[in-house]
Amino acid sequence: MHLIILTQYYPPEIGAPQARLSAIARHFVQRGHLVTVLTGMPNYPQGKIFPGYGGFIRRETYEGVEVIRTFIYPTQKADFFHRL
Repeated sequence: MHLIILTQYYPPEIGAPQARLSAIARHFVQRGHLVTVLTGMPNYPQGKIFPGYGGFIRRETYEGVEVIRTFIYPTQKADFFHRL
C-alpha cells in the first residue's frame, strides 16, 4: 500500500507532531508499505528555513521514508495577518 502523509511539520524539525508522524511513517515502512510525506521546508521554531534546505521542491529519504518538501514563506510573526 502507498500512504501519503500531508503535514506542516516533519523532522529535522523538533517537536511532538514531528516525532509522532515520523514514528508512524517508520512503522508503516517497516511493515513493507511505501510512505511519502508532503511537507514544507523545515523552519520551526525559528521561522527561518534550515541551512541546506531551499528552492521550490526538494526530495529526500529520511529514515526510509520518501519526503517531498515544497517552498513555504516562513515567518516569525504569530498573528493571523502574517500567517495568510
